[in-house]
Amino acid sequence: MKIIHKQNNTIDWMITYTDGFDVPISLDGYTIRCQAKTKYPSLGKTPFFDLTIGDGIEIIDSEKGVHSIITNTLNMDIDFYSVDIQYTKDGKVLSTKTFEVEVINSITKIEIRPIFVINDVGSYIIADNGNRVTSEARV
Repeated sequence: MKIIHKQNNTIDWMITYTDGFDVPISLDGYTIRCQAKTKYPSLGKTPFFDLTIGDGIEIIDSEKGVHSIITNTLNMDIDFYSVDIQYTKDGKVLSTKTFEVEVINSITKIEIRPIFVINDVGSYIIADNGNRVTSEARV
């Protein structure tokens, strides 16, 4: 799956962590981490962003599994980036399927905030402006 994002714009993703039946999982006791690295090894693997709770990741409603990822693409080159989100609790680590963010040249326009539903069996759904599924993938 690929998300296209404009350079110098804010990434602002709203995410809901759910189980295999789309039932929200409480985020109590979880640590969450999100990284973006260049897609191609020849360009290096230093993260362009490495976000954690309190530093780019905000818990919106812990009981309902809702959190946000907010960061700016100001220092990201026009390029392809590999991104995933990692959830850790009681020593158990679960990561989403790696997805691609393509950063493109910025042209003034209204941006849409994607909505993610991530579940513990590895699928996630992305919708725009709260509308149900525009893209679905499996881990």
